[in-house]
Amino acid sequence: MDRLPALLPVYVLVISLVVLAQLPASAQRLNAQEAATLAYQALPQLPREDQYSRVAGAQRDAGSTLLQRLIRYHQLSKSRSLYYRLDWKLTLADYLGSNEVINEDIYPGADTLTRNPLEGDRAAIRRLSRAQRNQLVQTLTEIFTQADGRTISPAGAASTGPSTGGTTGPANGSSSSSQPNRPPQPRPGDARLLLGP
Repeated sequence: MDRLPALLPVYVLVISLVVLAQLPASAQRLNAQEAATLAYQALPQLPREDQYSRVAGAQRDAGSTLLQRLIRYHQLSKSRSLYYRLDWKLTLADYLGSNEVINEDIYPGADTLTRNPLEGDRAAIRRLSRAQRNQLVQTLTEIFTQADGRTISPAGAASTGPSTGGTTGPANGSSSSSQPNRPPQPRPGDARLLLGP
C-alpha cells in the first residue's frame, strides 16, 4: 500500500502511452494549416483574411488565414470533434454570435498578429451565405474524415424522404441485387406476436 502513491505517475504514463498509440497516425499528421489549404483548394471563393502582420516583424503573415484560425479555434480552443457537421456548425454559430462567446484574448492569432483578427473573421463569416457556410462545413468534415481514413455518408443519404408508394423490387416480391435486404413489412395481426403465450 505504501508503494501505490509512488507508482501512480508510472501508471498514468503507461495509460497515456497506450491511449496515444491507439490514435490513428494520419489524424495526428493533418494540422490546421494543411487542412485550411485543402479547404481553400476545394472552395477558392472563400475569403482568406490573411492581411494581418506578425508581431515579430512587419511582414504580412500569409500563413494565418481565416480557415486556419477557424480550425485552430474549433479544435484547440473549443476541443470540438473534427468529424461531425454539428460541431462545425456550432463553431460557425460562435462566429455569428448565436452560440458561445469567443474569448478575444485566446483567439488564434491574438498574441502573434499585430491586430486581433477576431472581428474581421466574424465579419467574413457573416458575409457568407447559408449555402456557402453549409458547403464549408461539409468540406471541413470530409477533409478530416478522409485524412483519418474514416468514411462518411453522402449529404442527405440518411434521410431520403417518405416513400412515394411505388414498388421498389420486382413484382414477385423478391429483392433485386441492386436493392439492400430489407425486413418484411408488417401485416395486420403481427402485433399479437409481441404478446406472450
